[in-house]
Order: sequence, then structure tokens, then C-alpha cells
Amino acid sequence: MKKFLLSATLLVATFSFGQVIWSENFETGTDFSIDPLTGWEYSDIDGSTTYGSAEYNFPNEGYTGVGIIFNAASTDVTPTPPAGYNAYQGSKGLYFFDATTGPAWNNDWAVMPQITLGTGSSIKFWAKSITAQWGLEKFNIAVSTTNTAPTSFTNLNLTVEEAPTTWTEYEYDLSAYDGQTVYIAIHFISQDAFFMQTDQFEIISTLSTESFDSAAQTYVYPSPATNELNLKLGNGFNAENVNVTITNMLGQVALTAKANNNSVDVSSLNQGVYSIEINDGVNKTSRKFTKK
Repeated sequence: MKKFLLSATLLVATFSFGQVIWSENFETGTDFSIDPLTGWEYSDIDGSTTYGSAEYNFPNEGYTGVGIIFNAASTDVTPTPPAGYNAYQGSKGLYFFDATTGPAWNNDWAVMPQITLGTGSSIKFWAKSITAQWGLEKFNIAVSTTNTAPTSFTNLNLTVEEAPTTWTEYEYDLSAYDGQTVYIAIHFISQDAFFMQTDQFEIISTLSTESFDSAAQTYVYPSPATNELNLKLGNGFNAENVNVTITNMLGQVALTAKANNNSVDVSSLNQGVYSIEINDGVNKTSRKFTKK
């Protein structure tokens, strides 16, 4: 199904003063991919096809899934769309197209890589609705301290957000989760509109110099894991010397192993939530994950 679109920038006050410990601008993503970037996880609860455009054609138009890496400047978009389709910065953004069927409409979760916060933490990003012709796009921002299951998340916003039709910067306070390892998700819940554009995600926190150098960009995926847990090591870690210790929520050691090609075999673990300590003899950090 296709929609016809009839033919600026607002800045929300911010409060971040720490370091950018994680960011994503989608420029390394494959044009029009509907697969999550490394470390991200998608949950397409509604399972619906999405609207396409009656005026412009692009790869994966009408996809079934969560989001799409949209590049309005690509020659794969025909004819050339107007400037309103552009990303906030660069050429690419993560766009969420509306489901074509109800009554639940969109119920899509895009979960960012797991990260350990320091102090004074916050998350910010830019978003807008392509049009208000069928209503503004709706979303929540949520956080989980355990796993990436949608039921594990708590909303950071008190009321449902509606993205205006000009690029708007959103920022949410994460200080209640300072010092914890968390997942953050954007929950797209629009109802029969068109599509929402997002770009330039940043997590800001104050870390010690050692933590920032060695642990800031470290995360594990997927979560839930079935047989293998992958490690994305931050700066400072020596991948050849990494050992892991996995404990259950009672603090009991369930597994110790040496990482093999930045992955760990977790097939022997029972279902549940675990903590994994990653240690190369110099640097050390911990993350949580779920075994299914």
C-alpha cells in the first residue's frame, strides 16, 4: 500500500555535560537495509507490512519489519525526493514506516547496544514526522537493566511523544541508571500515519579516563542468546587475552572461559539472566545478558 504526500529545526533544551560514550549516525549502514546494525536488536511485534510512497520508489519499499536505513540522496530512490526526506546530518538515518494494518498498528522496538553508564547520564537524538497529513508519528523511549525483551523496558517519557514535522532534538535523563549496564530502546507506536525519521543518537555520561578508554564501547550480543554470545570490545582491550566469568543472579559462577574470536559458547547455560565479566588482565568490565 502506498501513500501520497501533499506537497526548520526546533531545539529542545538540553542538559548534558559529560562525554559522548556511544553514538550512531547510521552512515556505515547499508542503504535501505531493514536488518539491525551490529549490536542493535529489532522486535517487530505487529508483523505488518508498511506503507510505501505513491510518488517515490526505493529498495525494500513496503517492508515487513522495524526500521530502514534510508538514504534520500541515493540514486536508488526515483524520482529524487524533496529535502524533507533527508537525514538530519549526513546522508542516512533510521526511518520507521507505519504499518498498513490495525487495530494495533505499529508495535516496533529498536534496541540500542548494551552500555554501562557513568554519572550524569543522558541520551539524545533527532527526530521528525515526514508529514502531519495523517497525524504525527508517535514513540516512546524506554530502558531495561536486564534484557532486550519488550516486557523488560520502562518508559523514560511520561506521555507518548509526537514528533513534529521539523527536526527536533530530544534528550532524556538517565541519571537514575548511573553506574548500571542498560539497554535503551525506541518504541515506535504510530497509528496509520506515514513514517518517522531519526538520526544522530548519542549517549552522554561522565566516566573515569580508564573506563572511557577501555569499556565505553564494549557490549555483548545477542540478548537473549541461544548458543553463542558475541563480544564487541572497546578501546584498550587485548582480544587475544580476554577471559570471561559468567555468574547467575545469585552471584554463583556458572561458566569461566577464554574468549574465542570475540565470542563465548553459552549453550550449556540454563535459561535466565546472567552477568558476564570481561577481563584481559589489564582492563575489566561487566555486562548483563539473557540466555534462552
